[in-house]
Amino acid sequence: MVPESKAKDKGPKVFKELITEHIPGAGPMLERDADGRYWLHDYGKHQWLKSEIEEQAEANRRNGAKGGRPRKEPNQ
Repeated sequence: MVPESKAKDKGPKVFKELITEHIPGAGPMLERDADGRYWLHDYGKHQWLKSEIEEQAEANRRNGAKGGRPRKEPNQ
């Protein structure tokens, strides 16, 4: 979520572009929430979500505790 003041940092022209729907039915890039903050449309499709980053960090910690790399299987 982005506060309105931060969404408008780059000026009124850029802000207007971000809140305008350019492709019918797709919605604008920035959508206003009920509390006045804005969120980026389809953010999760383009960036890792906080929960995904935390899951990856936990997996990295577990693997690091095991030596960091999986064991190689013996040749058969």
